[in-house]
Parts: sequence; C-alpha cells; structure tokens
Amino acid sequence: SVPITISKDRVGPYIRRMNASNAAEFTVSVGDEVLQLNYAKLRFRTSPLKASVTTVSTDAGSSPTSSSGGGATSSSDGSHTHTVTISDHTHTVTISSHTHSVTTNNHTHTVQVIDVGTLEGTPVYFNETYHYFNSTLTSGTDVVTGSASGGETVSSASGGSSTPTSSSGGSATPTSSSGGSHNHTVSNHTHTVTIPAHNHTLTYGLYADTNYPQVISLSINSVDVTVALGGTWAPTNATVEQEVDITDYLVEAVGGLRQHHRISFSCTTGQGEIEMEVNMLLTIQAIAIA
Repeated sequence: SVPITISKDRVGPYIRRMNASNAAEFTVSVGDEVLQLNYAKLRFRTSPLKASVTTVSTDAGSSPTSSSGGGATSSSDGSHTHTVTISDHTHTVTISSHTHSVTTNNHTHTVQVIDVGTLEGTPVYFNETYHYFNSTLTSGTDVVTGSASGGETVSSASGGSSTPTSSSGGSATPTSSSGGSHNHTVSNHTHTVTIPAHNHTLTYGLYADTNYPQVISLSINSVDVTVALGGTWAPTNATVEQEVDITDYLVEAVGGLRQHHRISFSCTTGQGEIEMEVNMLLTIQAIAIA
C-alpha cells in the first residue's frame, strides 16, 4: 500500500509593493501529491515603503519638455503697484476764439491843469457814456475832479488757432498703486529644459515612507472574497495585520485544488508593502515520477 502522510506546509512569507494602481500578486501552489487540504490560513501585514538610499545619479543630456495649454488665466486680488517710465515728449494745446469781459466799478479821475493862464474862467468838460468832467478853470494851478459811474463792460476778443507747445523731459517714473484684482492670459506654449551631466551623492541608510495601503481587498483566482472574509481592511493610514481562512476557496476553485492559485491584494488609496504567507495542513501520499 502507498503510505499517507499528514504534512504542514508554509508558503512564504513574501513581500510585494502596492498602491491604488498596482495590486500585490502572490502564488500558492498545490501539487499532485496532495490528497486533501485540511486547512489553509492566509496571514498578511502592511507596512510603509522602505529604501536604503536617499538620492540617485542621473545621465547627461536629458531634455525633459513640459507643455502648457493656452488660455490659462490667473487672478490676483492683492494690492500691487505698476511702474511707468515716461520718455521725452511735448504737449500741444489749441485755444479757440473767445472774448474777455471786464466790468469797471464806480470811481473818480483827478486831472491837474498846470498854469491855467489864459484858460482862466474857461469851462472844461469831458462827457462820454460813462465818464464826464464839467468844471470851470480858475487861475493858477487847478485840480479838476470828475466822477465816473460803474458798470462799464468792456469786451476784448482773442482769435483762435493759437497753438502753444510745452516740452517735458523724459526719465520721469511715476508709480501707481492698485488694490483691485486683475487677470493675465497665457497663450499656448512649451518649456524645454536641458539638464547637463551631473551626479548626486548617495546617502545610505534605512528610510521609510509615512503612507500605508488603505481600504484593502482580496481576490483568489480572480474571485473577490473580501466581504465574505470580513473585509475591507485598513480603513486608516496605519498598519494592519490579519489572518483569514481560505480553505474553501482553494478546494472549490475552478480547475480544482491541485494548481497554482493566484492571490491578489488591492487598495483604493495609499501605498506601501504587504507581507503574505499561507500555512496549510495537507494529507499527502507518494507519487510515481515518470
């Protein structure tokens, strides 16, 4: 008879990296010598990504190019200033035809006649619309005083088309301050940056990220078993360690127990490492090797 043996078998532990775009894939193989799978316990634990250096070297002559679409508009609401430089220039002013009006108030005029002589006894007068004198000269030096009524309006006219010109020197730099918002529109363009050959100094050590895989799901042979096994797991940015029984999902898998079973972990956010191992209790027998 062929002897039958009860055997414990462990697959792993294996470590894979994962994030929201990349699942962590593992394989659990059950060979032809296995008569029965008594149990299979899957254990997993998450941790941050780890690295042993902080910098890397780069090749010469790399020329990354970034493209920026047009029509971008930026708005600024803060106070700011504008500086404007005014060059040498002139100002031209044209004066049109016009008049000036002057009103004369009530007033008097004093006229002194020196050495009246033969004019003694002669009446003297001057009378126009607004001014008049009416007096009789006496001997010697006479002072004749006449009165003038107010309200006289005299108008003078100045012809148009005169063009005075003033000149202003350059280099004046007035500055205006504006507290309002404004917009700038940027047209389509690209940026090209050429990086010359250079090296970075490597710093060795153990460096861990601060992010963990979060909201973890589990699939076995492409069948999502998350909810059936109590998931999802890792609701927050922290490590999680869990053990689940996957016996039925290996025994009842499409294609049978004896095959390479695919174990897949995925997360919806975060990133990091996941460590997995499967402990199995098997009933096995010796097989003939052809």
